[in-house]
Amino acid sequence: MEPFSFRVENQRNHQEVCEIGDLPNELLTYIFSFLSKTYIYSTIFKVCRHWKNVASHPSLWHTLHFESDNSLGVTEMTEMLSFAPELLFLKIRESENIIPVLQQLSQSCPKLQHLDIGFNSIENKEVIELLVEKCPQIESLNLEGTSAQDPEESVFFPFAALEHLKTLNLCYCKWVTDDFINKLSQSKSSFENLDIDGIPYPTDSSIAKFLEEKGSQIRILKLDGEGLTDISFGKLAKCERLSELSISFSENMTYLSLERIVRNSKLRKLYIRKGTSLAPNGLQQAFSQLNCVLLVSLYLSECHKMDDRTLEILLPKVPLLTKLNLDWCSFISTIGFAHIKTHCSHLKHLGVMGLCRVADSSLSDIPAWLPNLKFLNLTSCNVISDQSIIDLTTLMPDLCVLNYYGEAFVNGEPSDIMSVFSCIL
Repeated sequence: MEPFSFRVENQRNHQEVCEIGDLPNELLTYIFSFLSKTYIYSTIFKVCRHWKNVASHPSLWHTLHFESDNSLGVTEMTEMLSFAPELLFLKIRESENIIPVLQQLSQSCPKLQHLDIGFNSIENKEVIELLVEKCPQIESLNLEGTSAQDPEESVFFPFAALEHLKTLNLCYCKWVTDDFINKLSQSKSSFENLDIDGIPYPTDSSIAKFLEEKGSQIRILKLDGEGLTDISFGKLAKCERLSELSISFSENMTYLSLERIVRNSKLRKLYIRKGTSLAPNGLQQAFSQLNCVLLVSLYLSECHKMDDRTLEILLPKVPLLTKLNLDWCSFISTIGFAHIKTHCSHLKHLGVMGLCRVADSSLSDIPAWLPNLKFLNLTSCNVISDQSIIDLTTLMPDLCVLNYYGEAFVNGEPSDIMSVFSCIL
């Protein structure tokens, strides 16, 4: 195979051949920046010593992604880290043996700022302590789905000592208890983004304290509300900068806490799931005090006592909504659906799964009232016919609608699941 070359013209219009080996290091580095680190390591390094030296430049090794389907072994991953003294971002998921990788990370990458080690099992607390000591600049940490065999599950506790931590994802970490949340409350970090959804173990004693101590800086917060009450929910009023709030399993929330939450003028995304204790009168009282007029996403799925009157009070106050989810709010009828059409002209995504009181005729004027709608979930809406869905999607060819059985319709005919994903995204 002949070496790659191209022709250039000099000032006298004479053509000269330039081999790729003649390119300056700066241009080679720029070309290599478009290649994956795995390809650089497995291929570029082996071309020649000069290319390996150029491709080893720290500026090319600011980010590394080691996915579960990556063919690299532990030896290869640790060697790649040795070329990355200026590494800022590392993602390594579902590794069979992550300990040597973390050890090398501690030795080679003191400037690390973003670390994602989700869905790994870690048994060595000393390795975590060394990592925290050697990489003190970490400000974003994803521990989603991590586990440990430590009976007290304290392997991950040293992470609470990171002083610059702003973003922390603990979703589905079964080891997270009140003890760890209390350590976060005592830390020097100013948290801006915290995800502790999917964790039913923390109680009011730790969550309320955390919100009291750290709530003023929080911008994004995701909670599992199963073990919480108004003692914690009421402290959300401390989160004056909060722009996104998600609470799953909100069975113990009352309208008093909801009223405090919706008074926050900074909120743009609000997710309240399973607010089963929220009665119609309470919902109406809370939403009558709503001040988050910039809200663009509102999810109230399984808040079973939501009704037409509540929507009549709520929707005029949130004119910028693009996403609305009312799945299984079964008291909402055709009247409530009319309120949606009247007040939510910017809607792109609408979920009304299980609303059996919405009439088939409610779909006919959607093109006029909701011209921007891209996704409509009518799963388990047993009054809505497929013919009405076909008629609607024929008039709105860019709209994807799910019928009673969850089957997708686009442009007047059944479609595949990829249409659903494209509409949702």
